[in-house]
Amino acid sequence: MIECNLANKFNNEWFTVYYLPVFFAYLSVITCVFTFKFENVNSKKISFLLIFISYFFLFLLVAFKGPIEPDYYSYRDIFYLAPDFNSINLESIKKSIEASFGIEPGIILLSSFLHYLGFDYQVLIIFFSILNVFLTLCICKRFPQCVRYTCLAFILCIFFQSYFVQIRFATGVFFTILACLHFIEGKLKRSFSLFFLGLLFHNVASLYIFIIPAFFASRKVIDRYYLILPLIFFIGMINFTVFLEFFIESFFSRYLIYLSLSEGFSGNPILFYWRWILYSFLMLLLYFRENELSKSDSIYESFFKFCLYMNLVSWAVGYNFAIFYRVSWFFDIGLLYFVFAYKRSSFFYKKIVCFSLLLFLFGYRLFSYMADFDTFYFDWYYN
Repeated sequence: MIECNLANKFNNEWFTVYYLPVFFAYLSVITCVFTFKFENVNSKKISFLLIFISYFFLFLLVAFKGPIEPDYYSYRDIFYLAPDFNSINLESIKKSIEASFGIEPGIILLSSFLHYLGFDYQVLIIFFSILNVFLTLCICKRFPQCVRYTCLAFILCIFFQSYFVQIRFATGVFFTILACLHFIEGKLKRSFSLFFLGLLFHNVASLYIFIIPAFFASRKVIDRYYLILPLIFFIGMINFTVFLEFFIESFFSRYLIYLSLSEGFSGNPILFYWRWILYSFLMLLLYFRENELSKSDSIYESFFKFCLYMNLVSWAVGYNFAIFYRVSWFFDIGLLYFVFAYKRSSFFYKKIVCFSLLLFLFGYRLFSYMADFDTFYFDWYYN
């Protein structure tokens, strides 16, 4: 009883440690913005140090968290439902998947293997924590150093909830982004391998099948923002609910429970319109007196611009459809476009305005979309 009271006292007083990764990521973004204007070795060292601290705290908090959200128990049940590794076969895997409401086979195989090695459930959480941080580094290491640290900070802010709660979703997203980047770099074998690995952990990786052909089909018009933005605005005026319900029922039946829980749900179109206004404003601000910046100067910048447009499309189509937020979360990676594009701007005030608004956006997401972590605590207190 004394230990429990001590743990509760620790929880109530120290739950704010949960916000430390974002705090240092914010500082890193601010430092990187000034690095755009005052490039020197010391500022880059500071940016690197802040990013390192951000991801160190992220790993520490995620890897050793207690059951602070419902998915913790769900994944724990799946971990112990996994078949014995010594006698595992296709039939036992199939039964485990059915018992786990159609979860992807990768989590079943990994759980079975870790259980066989004698590890408990917390090791699975630690594994995904390491893997997701590693995949994030793999995504950003290919970028020029002048934007690398800012991209790392952005990804941490964008996918903060996914790192913490939706661990499989984060893994699927990062594998898919890596697969797409390898494809556009011409590394097809690696791309297909990463796509397959992503599918093993989360079906969000199936977006790869759409993204690759859509990106290359749109490359000739991707820089014509004056056509694309009005078109997306028009799409937001059309109700796609019936089509999306048919699509979910036909291909992703596991999510039918979300449809039943959200029956009668009526989304607010402002969820789409304020994003459209914000992103349009940031683009027009960037191109003001620098229209040449509307033409992307790298394949990465083009890809992230495509993702930014798809983020708006997903909100235009799905603001009235509860489960579709997962698709929009994937395409939030498109916000990296502003990092690449604003780095090339000659006007420092533009960068200040852009990154101030984006930091405000990250803060809004953090406090609006996150679960209630006021009772954050480490797993060793729980046990």
